[in-house]
Amino acid sequence: MSRIKIDEGGGVTDPQGFAACGLGCGIKPEGDDLALLVSDRPARAAGVFTSNKLVGAPVVVCREHLRSGRARAIIATSGNANVATGPEGLHAAHELATATAAELGCPGRQVLVASTGMIGVPYPLQKALDGMRRGCGMLDHKREAGLHLARALMTTDTRPKHLSLRVGKATIGAAAKGAGMIHPQMATMFCFLTTDAQLPARGLSAMLRRAVDSTFNMISVDHDTSTSDSVILLANGTAGPVDLELFERGLIAACARMARAIAADGEGSTKLMTVEVSGCRSLDDARKAARGVVASNLVKSAFALMPIPGRVLSAVGSSGARANLDQAEVWWGAVRVYANGRICSFDQERFKRACAGEEILLRVKLHDGQSSARAWGCDLTEGYVRCNADYYS
Repeated sequence: MSRIKIDEGGGVTDPQGFAACGLGCGIKPEGDDLALLVSDRPARAAGVFTSNKLVGAPVVVCREHLRSGRARAIIATSGNANVATGPEGLHAAHELATATAAELGCPGRQVLVASTGMIGVPYPLQKALDGMRRGCGMLDHKREAGLHLARALMTTDTRPKHLSLRVGKATIGAAAKGAGMIHPQMATMFCFLTTDAQLPARGLSAMLRRAVDSTFNMISVDHDTSTSDSVILLANGTAGPVDLELFERGLIAACARMARAIAADGEGSTKLMTVEVSGCRSLDDARKAARGVVASNLVKSAFALMPIPGRVLSAVGSSGARANLDQAEVWWGAVRVYANGRICSFDQERFKRACAGEEILLRVKLHDGQSSARAWGCDLTEGYVRCNADYYS
């Protein structure tokens, strides 16, 4: 991708003018559980949140505060989602934002909050406040601080998710979390995006929505939509103006990498499933079909073990996409397993090789139009059941 350079080791503090920290404040039994991200000056801000009717108090607060289009900071905690906690939970989210703003010397509406973890458990506000005050003294612009932030977001994640990329003279940084309750309609997932690009207020939310629609809204781990999904973009303008078309390409690239990382880290998973559906009548049809395949439990339980074109095509057929399945082809990597209305003969050894790596590419060709889409998921294993039988949410 010309003029866009991705650094898998980067994070949210790579853009100029952002500081961060991650620390433990006792919300989780062990490990870091509070993350603080601060822009040196007020940043243009946009967010996309869960469409679940049950939303966490932090989502309510973020939606309120983002009406101004400006933000200085995000404070996030893991271990307690602050969902189904009544008026006390909403008060706690507001109080955390207000107290953080007081420490930073900015208006309360310029602080956004996010929480992930157990649902229906009273939010430990005092622990979060104590941790926030310590965190304000630990803020650092170094890359390591952004990586600490990414680790503090984790709940059932097995690894932190972060990167940065260059877009012309500007930089985009990203940190994400998510491994279960992943089926975004814009998963439990967060993604915080920072940039030093100077971006216009007009169209910023629409740009972020387009990036989310083609990335985070195209992943599924377990077909469960979370109460806390939050994708937030902060742009502080330190690097000056950028080519907006190039910047949007970079934003989509960053979101796509984070979306893949979430799908690959699905609870109990061993394989990343990438589904590519082509030859559709419209982009909407292609996205519906691809999402239908990655969300199918029948597909997810066996795609790494055997060719199952019937399950794949059934998922396409029930997805709501317009599709002429009489002409469909199904491929596992470079191995065609279905065409002309029947299962094809194929080399078993080639099929095994197609399934041997960490990622398996399923391709569905519909020969019905010019549109295509990609979606990402993972295998459904006993590990997923064990994880969620043991984890209260």
